[in-house]
Amino acid sequence: MIIAIANLTVKTGTEQVFINAATECIAETVKEDGNIKYEVHQSINNRCMFTFVEEWKSIQDLNLHVKTDHFRTLNRVIKEIAEIPLAADIYEGKKL
Repeated sequence: MIIAIANLTVKTGTEQVFINAATECIAETVKEDGNIKYEVHQSINNRCMFTFVEEWKSIQDLNLHVKTDHFRTLNRVIKEIAEIPLAADIYEGKKL
């Protein structure tokens, strides 16, 4: 299993734009064969900060995801409204 964690800060006033775009992407992503979990969380302390928490069966599944139309659409929105660019890390799903 692969775990992807990504953080994003959007410009003030664009939170709902991001939420709308993310909601559409989530609805399609959870249908992908290799997806186990795909969530986006909004910070309590800074409402412009969001964190993606994703679980995939394999790195190949994650690589296929980033080529989908719904991911590319969300990525275009993110590029337009990001205050701090998306930063992602990928982990092996093995607990220490």
